[in-house]
Amino acid sequence: MPFSDRAYDAVIVADVLHHEEDPHRLLSECVRVSRGLVIIKDHCIRGPLARSRIAFIDWAANAPYGVKCLYRYNTLPQWRETLTRHRLSPVEEQTSMNLYPPGLNLVFGRRLQYLAVARRDDGETNA
Repeated sequence: MPFSDRAYDAVIVADVLHHEEDPHRLLSECVRVSRGLVIIKDHCIRGPLARSRIAFIDWAANAPYGVKCLYRYNTLPQWRETLTRHRLSPVEEQTSMNLYPPGLNLVFGRRLQYLAVARRDDGETNA
Protein backbone atom coordinates (compact mmCIF):
# COMPACT_ATOMS: atom_id res chain seq x y z
CA MET A 1 0.00 0.00 0.00
CA PRO A 2 1.37 3.40 -0.88
CA PHE A 3 0.76 4.80 2.62
CA SER A 4 3.14 5.49 5.48
CA ASP A 5 3.25 3.39 8.63
CA ARG A 6 0.39 4.15 11.02
CA ALA A 7 -1.21 6.56 8.52
CA TYR A 8 -4.82 5.78 9.52
CA ASP A 9 -6.73 5.34 12.77
CA ALA A 10 -8.53 2.31 11.33
CA VAL A 11 -8.33 0.14 8.24
CA ILE A 12 -11.29 -1.81 6.89
CA VAL A 13 -10.86 -4.85 4.67
CA ALA A 14 -14.31 -6.11 3.67
CA ASP A 15 -14.90 -9.24 1.57
CA VAL A 16 -11.44 -8.91 0.04
CA LEU A 17 -9.08 -11.32 1.77
CA HIS A 18 -10.61 -14.42 0.18
CA HIS A 19 -9.92 -12.92 -3.27
CA GLU A 20 -6.28 -12.14 -2.50
CA GLU A 21 -3.49 -14.45 -3.72
CA ASP A 22 -1.52 -13.69 -0.54
CA PRO A 23 -4.05 -12.65 2.11
CA HIS A 24 -1.44 -12.55 4.89
CA ARG A 25 0.65 -10.05 2.93
CA LEU A 26 -2.38 -7.81 2.44
CA LEU A 27 -3.41 -8.09 6.08
CA SER A 28 0.15 -7.28 7.17
CA GLU A 29 -0.08 -4.10 5.12
CA CYS A 30 -3.44 -3.25 6.73
CA VAL A 31 -1.85 -3.64 10.17
CA ARG A 32 1.17 -1.59 9.13
CA VAL A 33 -0.86 1.43 8.00
CA SER A 34 -3.23 1.33 10.97
CA ARG A 35 -2.54 3.24 14.17
CA GLY A 36 -5.05 1.15 16.04
CA LEU A 37 -7.89 -0.82 14.52
CA VAL A 38 -8.15 -3.29 11.69
CA ILE A 39 -11.71 -4.26 10.81
CA ILE A 40 -12.12 -7.51 8.89
CA LYS A 41 -15.36 -8.64 7.29
CA ASP A 42 -15.26 -11.81 5.22
CA HIS A 43 -16.77 -15.26 4.87
CA CYS A 44 -16.49 -18.13 7.34
CA ILE A 45 -16.95 -21.84 6.72
CA ARG A 46 -19.39 -23.20 9.30
CA GLY A 47 -22.22 -25.66 8.90
CA PRO A 48 -23.58 -28.04 6.26
CA LEU A 49 -22.38 -27.36 2.73
CA ALA A 50 -20.90 -24.06 3.90
CA ARG A 51 -18.08 -23.99 1.34
CA SER A 52 -20.50 -24.67 -1.53
CA ARG A 53 -22.96 -22.03 -0.38
CA ILE A 54 -20.26 -19.39 0.03
CA ALA A 55 -18.66 -20.29 -3.31
CA PHE A 56 -22.00 -19.90 -5.09
CA ILE A 57 -22.75 -16.47 -3.65
CA ASP A 58 -19.12 -15.41 -4.18
CA TRP A 59 -19.29 -16.41 -7.83
CA ALA A 60 -22.74 -14.84 -8.35
CA ALA A 61 -21.65 -11.52 -6.84
CA ASN A 62 -18.27 -11.31 -8.56
CA ALA A 63 -18.28 -13.15 -11.90
CA PRO A 64 -20.34 -10.48 -13.70
CA TYR A 65 -17.62 -7.95 -12.83
CA GLY A 66 -14.67 -10.13 -13.78
CA VAL A 67 -13.46 -10.47 -10.20
CA LYS A 68 -11.36 -13.61 -9.80
CA CYS A 69 -12.79 -16.07 -7.28
CA LEU A 70 -10.20 -18.25 -5.54
CA TYR A 71 -12.80 -20.07 -3.41
CA ARG A 72 -10.56 -20.03 -0.34
CA TYR A 73 -12.44 -19.33 2.86
CA ASN A 74 -11.44 -19.59 6.50
CA THR A 75 -13.02 -21.52 9.32
CA LEU A 76 -13.59 -19.75 12.65
CA PRO A 77 -10.40 -21.27 14.16
CA GLN A 78 -8.45 -20.10 11.08
CA TRP A 79 -9.77 -16.55 11.50
CA ARG A 80 -8.73 -16.54 15.14
CA GLU A 81 -5.27 -17.89 14.23
CA THR A 82 -4.99 -15.17 11.58
CA LEU A 83 -5.66 -12.47 14.17
CA THR A 84 -3.00 -13.96 16.45
CA ARG A 85 -0.51 -14.31 13.59
CA HIS A 86 -0.87 -10.61 12.78
CA ARG A 87 -0.75 -9.54 16.43
CA LEU A 88 -4.34 -8.35 16.44
CA SER A 89 -6.48 -8.56 19.57
CA PRO A 90 -10.23 -8.75 19.00
CA VAL A 91 -12.21 -5.87 20.46
CA GLU A 92 -15.40 -7.32 19.01
CA GLU A 93 -16.11 -10.43 16.97
CA GLN A 94 -19.32 -11.31 15.14
CA THR A 95 -19.58 -14.92 14.00
CA SER A 96 -23.12 -14.63 12.67
CA MET A 97 -24.69 -11.74 10.76
CA ASN A 98 -27.97 -11.16 9.01
CA LEU A 99 -26.91 -9.35 5.85
CA TYR A 100 -29.57 -10.41 3.38
CA PRO A 101 -33.36 -10.58 3.22
CA PRO A 102 -34.79 -13.35 5.47
CA GLY A 103 -34.98 -16.14 2.86
CA LEU A 104 -31.46 -15.52 1.59
CA ASN A 105 -30.13 -15.18 5.12
CA LEU A 106 -31.11 -18.76 5.88
CA VAL A 107 -28.87 -20.02 3.08
CA PHE A 108 -26.14 -17.39 2.60
CA GLY A 109 -26.05 -15.20 5.70
CA ARG A 110 -25.76 -15.78 9.39
CA ARG A 111 -22.99 -18.25 10.24
CA LEU A 112 -21.27 -17.88 6.85
CA GLN A 113 -20.18 -14.36 7.71
CA TYR A 114 -17.34 -13.15 9.94
CA LEU A 115 -16.52 -9.73 11.36
CA ALA A 116 -13.65 -8.78 13.65
CA VAL A 117 -12.84 -5.38 15.03
CA ALA A 118 -9.27 -5.89 16.18
CA ARG A 119 -6.66 -3.70 17.79
CA ARG A 120 -2.96 -3.78 17.01
CA ASP A 121 -1.30 -5.71 19.81
CA ASP A 122 2.14 -4.14 19.66
CA GLY A 123 2.04 -1.90 22.71
CA GLU A 124 2.05 1.25 20.55
CA THR A 125 -1.62 1.76 19.67
CA ASN A 126 -3.17 5.20 19.77
CA ALA A 127 -6.77 4.25 19.05
